[in-house]
Amino acid sequence: MHRFDLSSTLSRHPFLILSLPFIGFTLFTRLSFQPIVDEHLFHLKAIGQFASSFPFFNLKDYPSASGPLPYIFWVMMGKIIGFDLWKLRCLTVLISYLSSVLFFRTCRDEKLPFPLLKTLILIFFPYIFLYSFTIYTMNFTLFWEIFSLRYFLKYVESQSKGDLMWGSIGSLALVFSRQIDVALPVGILCFFLVEKRLRKLASLLACLVPIGGLLLLVIYWKGITPPPFQTAFPLSFKLTQLTLLLTVLGFYLQPIGLFEGRRLRGWPASFFLLLVPYLLIFNVPYPQEGLGIVYYGIDLVSRTFHGGFSLIGPLYLGLVGGLVFHGIVRSVRESPRPPLASYVLLFYTLLNGFNSFVYERFYYFAWPLFLLLLPRDVSENRTVLMIVLLFLVGISLSYAKLVWVFPK
Repeated sequence: MHRFDLSSTLSRHPFLILSLPFIGFTLFTRLSFQPIVDEHLFHLKAIGQFASSFPFFNLKDYPSASGPLPYIFWVMMGKIIGFDLWKLRCLTVLISYLSSVLFFRTCRDEKLPFPLLKTLILIFFPYIFLYSFTIYTMNFTLFWEIFSLRYFLKYVESQSKGDLMWGSIGSLALVFSRQIDVALPVGILCFFLVEKRLRKLASLLACLVPIGGLLLLVIYWKGITPPPFQTAFPLSFKLTQLTLLLTVLGFYLQPIGLFEGRRLRGWPASFFLLLVPYLLIFNVPYPQEGLGIVYYGIDLVSRTFHGGFSLIGPLYLGLVGGLVFHGIVRSVRESPRPPLASYVLLFYTLLNGFNSFVYERFYYFAWPLFLLLLPRDVSENRTVLMIVLLFLVGISLSYAKLVWVFPK
């Protein structure tokens, strides 16, 4: 009789490992913690309103700026098992786990080193991890992003119309979940154009269908959001979006940024200093913008020690985040051709500038893209990746405690 070897079993069953964070957190909290901010301010109300108008949903007047699709899923589930908050949260847990499985398979299909480790890093980004157990809409959107990206990546190699169709369906669901994430089908369209794949009618339609779906929604709403939110959040371009993104990258991926910085020599290092005036001019005015863990921590340290950390901290983290971006650019330049994910990241960075919400949590869309585009030498460095993962686990658990998720 063979003795049971837990570590060997886990190594052979990556999907079991990926399920452990979700199972453990669910069992510990029973998903019974009090509603977190937007859960009761917006999402519960939206679900209730959709449920009251079932099956003829009123898509024009509901209390949320997000697309309607996640609420439709919650209502359909609620009609089957009930609308208790913990039951609705169960659907998000399932969706988040499926997102991790899809991302793991995508990394493995793309032959990236340490696909399991990279997937755990994705799971434990704080706003992805905690919101896996809430009725925030972000993890629904993350699922459709990874789903669509996976099938478009498969299509590049397989030229299968089936893969193309599923990629298009995923993108349509994505833009019906969060409008500004149209960056994905737009990036795919640009990739196909550069790669001269648009000569095939199917590939053109695959990109135009989700973009057209969003345009129909915009025409129906007469704006980018449902009418009640159009005056509260007018469309405008904010250069502070890039500042915050760099700062957040520098915080969570600091080991990767510092690893990248070690290789800078000569004029690239000097050119890189041009980021300094940008970060100083377009600084993030916390707490009006930049809401999230990073700027909350910067503000807390600055108030505790009565120093200039509120200026030095963001500047340092922004420069480190710039190094992470430098690594992504290096990865793209070293590739035989720019990867598909790089086009999506480019359009995400541009279109996100029009997002009225300069909040850290809305950068969830970028995390899978960054992990897919890491330079090879970083991607193969298990030590650097493990440091990132351990840091994220600590921050995620601390954040969960901060918002009173853990039972008292």
